Amino acid sequence: MKEALTEIKGNAYLPARQRVRWMREEHKADWSIITDIVELDFVAGYAIVRATVSDKDGRIIATARRRLSSSELPLRRYRISVICSR
Repeated sequence: MKEALTEIKGNAYLPARQRVRWMREEHKADWSIITDIVELDFVAGYAIVRATVSDKDGRIIATARRRLSSSELPLRRYRISVICSR
């Protein structure tokens, strides 16, 4: 995974795609990721998505939020969940 690290503002950063891969390799079926659309506004052109990582006992290990701008939103509304789960 070290080869996937990126430097952002002087700190090592592992992109979300690689973090998910690491979690799946290390914890297989023990942990889960649930994504929720917290706010969705097609008129204003944004969505806020929350991801929650839980262990096998249902304890929350981590949460994260991301705001998607209109340029990241799909043309068809039903595809928003695909974009949000990246």
